[in-house]
Amino acid sequence: MKDIPKPAIMLSFLGLIPFFIFSIFQMISLSGITSQSYLLINAELDKLLLSYGLIILSFMAGTHWGFAAKSSGILSTKAYLSSVIPTFLVFLIIPEHFFSVSHNIKLSLALLLIGFLGILLFDVHHWKEKLAPQWWLSLRVPMTLIVVLLLLVGISV
Repeated sequence: MKDIPKPAIMLSFLGLIPFFIFSIFQMISLSGITSQSYLLINAELDKLLLSYGLIILSFMAGTHWGFAAKSSGILSTKAYLSSVIPTFLVFLIIPEHFFSVSHNIKLSLALLLIGFLGILLFDVHHWKEKLAPQWWLSLRVPMTLIVVLLLLVGISV
């Protein structure tokens, strides 16, 4: 991780904070507590976890647009697609509209988890094609694994 730019490391770890809060708070037992904040109700935490995760997945997909701009031909087409497809899928994962593939928040979280793993596969591909910085996977792999673990907490609680 020593070659990763410090701002990238700091901002990535700061970006994990909401995942930790929304996932870990679900493990807190609220039995016996009568005056609780709505933020500590698991259903609300699921919605916050999903909403934040969808935003971050779209952001990560957008980084691939930059990879596409550095390439040409079929490689460029693949990179542009990898920047747009996850964002389109994000729209389909949102459970509160007619076009949603899931009206179940836990299933939506599972689909989001699959989305993070999918974008990581695109990251690996772009890194192998030398479109991503050399340090890219050193940052992306651990961040994705942490997000996946925290999404599993949200799904299982």
